[in-house]
Amino acid sequence: MNKKRKGARRWTALALSVAMVFSGIGILPAPVKAEAADVAAAVQKTGATTERSERKMKFGDDWKFKLVNKYNINDTSVQADGVDYDDSSWDNVDLPHDWAIYGTYENSNGVRAAQGSLAGGVGWYRKSFTLSDDFKDKTVSIEFDGVQMISQVWVNGHTEDNWKQYLGYNTFTYDISKYLKYDGSENVIAVKVQSSNSSARWYAGAGIYRNVYLISTEKLNVPVNGVQITTPFEKLEAEGGKYEEIKNATKAGVDIKTDVTNDSDTEATGVSVKSTVYNKESDVISTQTDDITVAAGKTETISQSVDVANPKLWSVDSPNLYWVRTEIIQNGKVVDRTDSRFGIRYIATNPNSGFYLNGVHTKLNGVCEHSDLGSLGMETYQAAVDRRIRTLKKYGVNAIRTSHNPVSPEFIEACDRLGMLVFEEAFDQWLYSKNSDDYHNYFNKAVDGKTVVFDKAGNDNTNNDTSYIEVKREDLQSNAERDIKAMVDRDKNAPCIFAWSTGNEIYDARYKHGENTLDMLTGWIKEIDRSQHARRPGTITGQIMHSRKSIWQKQKCPDLTMQPDSMTVPTPDIRIWLFLDLRQYPLIITVVFTSWKEKEAATDGMNIRLTGHFHRQPLLWKHTETKLTQPVNSYGPDMTT
Repeated sequence: MNKKRKGARRWTALALSVAMVFSGIGILPAPVKAEAADVAAAVQKTGATTERSERKMKFGDDWKFKLVNKYNINDTSVQADGVDYDDSSWDNVDLPHDWAIYGTYENSNGVRAAQGSLAGGVGWYRKSFTLSDDFKDKTVSIEFDGVQMISQVWVNGHTEDNWKQYLGYNTFTYDISKYLKYDGSENVIAVKVQSSNSSARWYAGAGIYRNVYLISTEKLNVPVNGVQITTPFEKLEAEGGKYEEIKNATKAGVDIKTDVTNDSDTEATGVSVKSTVYNKESDVISTQTDDITVAAGKTETISQSVDVANPKLWSVDSPNLYWVRTEIIQNGKVVDRTDSRFGIRYIATNPNSGFYLNGVHTKLNGVCEHSDLGSLGMETYQAAVDRRIRTLKKYGVNAIRTSHNPVSPEFIEACDRLGMLVFEEAFDQWLYSKNSDDYHNYFNKAVDGKTVVFDKAGNDNTNNDTSYIEVKREDLQSNAERDIKAMVDRDKNAPCIFAWSTGNEIYDARYKHGENTLDMLTGWIKEIDRSQHARRPGTITGQIMHSRKSIWQKQKCPDLTMQPDSMTVPTPDIRIWLFLDLRQYPLIITVVFTSWKEKEAATDGMNIRLTGHFHRQPLLWKHTETKLTQPVNSYGPDMTT
């Protein structure tokens, strides 16, 4: 790995962004940033004084990297977590960094074509830095947007039990305050990364391939992802409705829940939370301020409601955005400030007619998208992500399923800003594997990667299925719970998100223990996305069902099952099936609405309404309107027709 090749990679990223101009795709204005000066001017009318500082800083420059072994992730010949470890001979890299994309193509020593014929292995990253006195007595955290695949972090030689990740796609944040030095001494952060060549069915890359940030706040602060914003349909004043185009909206209600954390050892009094809604033009739309007291070492949640007059709704054609600026004020001084993006949009589903966005019947023209960016590998750059979304929109795509894991913050931001619906997916495996070193090894384990938190029990033979999930350690959190909550928590305010998927082609779902697992995952989603009906109006809790024999004999994995907002249908037992295919071909999604009054009826009969099917052809769109009503026998319908 050398700096020259890294520079070439960055020139490729630059060329992609320049190419957008000449290809007729165009360049968008820069998105509104949390610390943008024009936004600061809009919210300066608070009357409170503040000494402005940057809360979140990019932390990706000047790292050191060493590839230890590209074939064996269990090679322990290097242990580079210590402060005094000599890394002077290591490569100089900037993050994001995917070491696999710089390798040579091969199909030996366990390197597989299924993962792009590029080796992963085990590698180490280190960064040395000093901190000014401005950081002293602050809460300082480090945030990684994604590390592929298994990672462990040390700060000045210290690590903690939960500073280890196994999924490879989630954003995670660690409070590193107590291990930092502020006296001018050097600090060292070390990260060990393991990316097996038998961990995926696609190119997964290897390394710290997304952005890294240092977050510094006062002891009284809004924690990361600590603001939840919802726009209840019941608070909208407009013509139209859930199934009739919404027009002439005069007012939209916005509900805001804010977590306030007190990391100090004394009670925080004289505190108020100010929430200011503003638009892209930095106009202040509405403001609400309320008092709060937070005990030492505790987090309190405050609920506020504001109105937006004459709201501009978010849609795929008009992706209008708003922001909430949250200010924590103590004794007249702003001690913390953060900005959260949201959109005002309303989604409903109807078992007889389909999907509605802002009351407009909308066909989902969808594709599956993996996280890699072609020749850039897994390295994430906003310009490249924007180019992908804009190109897909040019071909008529309005919805994306994120195959088969959480995507980058840049991806969600681009879909919010450019207007693209997103079905964000959590997992490609649960308890059953697809590859020997994939996530199934950690799904039901605790953060140590070894202790079993829950497991399947009973007989999972399809002819005599008595399987179920047995919880073994109620006192521990599984990686499955931690990771799906992390996905939902980060992206819960994104207007582009219309569904959560708990998995792709999940083999467990053939068995009863799979149903138990699905119930757990759905419950964890609802703990985070707390608004009404799973868990904000219009957001669907999705899950892949891997075909129970009694229902889907002819299909190995009928892809997606989603549980729509039960407000829109007579019973909560309505299912929507979305069939998606390979990402190489933009496809029309097949949407099948399936309903039954009782779960037992699933094996006896149900009504199928097929509202569309795709014609698979590269870069061409064909769509036929067909409606089919067919009773389901014990083997299920042949959905290939």
